[in-house]
Amino acid sequence: MRTALLLVLLGLGGCAALPPGQAGEAAPCGWTVEEWRSIDGGYLDERFVRLRQPVALDADIEGLWFYDAGHDSIFLLEAVSDRLRRVATLSASREVRLRLDGVGQLYLADPRAGSLLRLDTVTGEAQSFARESPLAPTAVALDRLGRVLVGDGQAGRVVAYNAHGGFEAPVADDLPPLGGVAGLLARDEQLWIVDPVERRVHLVEAGRARVVFTHSAWVSPGPLADDGRGGVVMADTATRTLYRLTAEGPVEVLTPVPLDVQRIDDLVGDGREIYLADGARGQIRVLDLVPLGCPVAPGEDATGDDNP
Repeated sequence: MRTALLLVLLGLGGCAALPPGQAGEAAPCGWTVEEWRSIDGGYLDERFVRLRQPVALDADIEGLWFYDAGHDSIFLLEAVSDRLRRVATLSASREVRLRLDGVGQLYLADPRAGSLLRLDTVTGEAQSFARESPLAPTAVALDRLGRVLVGDGQAGRVVAYNAHGGFEAPVADDLPPLGGVAGLLARDEQLWIVDPVERRVHLVEAGRARVVFTHSAWVSPGPLADDGRGGVVMADTATRTLYRLTAEGPVEVLTPVPLDVQRIDDLVGDGREIYLADGARGQIRVLDLVPLGCPVAPGEDATGDDNP
């Protein structure tokens, strides 16, 4: 018998949980996203290089790391100067996903090549990482234990490797078989898993399946981003819309209409902003998560007091 409680959360919206550290402030009645800039290139040495096909992203204090399939290169867009640094030259598919650890190692999962690589961001050297690499690694994440978590889209499971590339075990024994894995996000004891075939998002907490999210409007749920406010943002790549999920609340629609992008290839958050890769347009879009104020009921002022 399954010991984890699986709850199917339906709905088109709802009040989001109060972000950590804001206990003394009023909770927002929801969230939306606003785009405030797009990135279409940067200066590499003294030459402006225009992006061609950015398809995979990650971010840390140094800046934005991404793979551009048009340049066959991994770049770093520096946070302060907005200058480009070519980290490595390699050929990968448009479906590649990447994650950076805390010691300068970049993990690349490429389902087309059936490969899981570890790349040193200082030397630019890449080598095969897992001795028992999944046949179709469609997503990759790093958990708080230092393990590399890989979504095996062909076998319909998420597996863990230790820091030396040794296979450990599938993640969450009580997780039902997955139709595929289109997104992975590890944070604290939480692991979020997107199944694009069953159109579900699974939340695993402390190694046990906890919640299953679904939504009537989902067509092709895909990549995930940490929103920096206690929730995760998920992109539906077919409808070009964004949703917000928290462990406690219902699914919230962030974009009632499709985003003005041709394609959503990847999504990542750095705690302040959300970056969206639109490889078809050769752009990286920068989004802000913006709280919505609660509507004021008739006969009340903005503080909630009755008008005299």
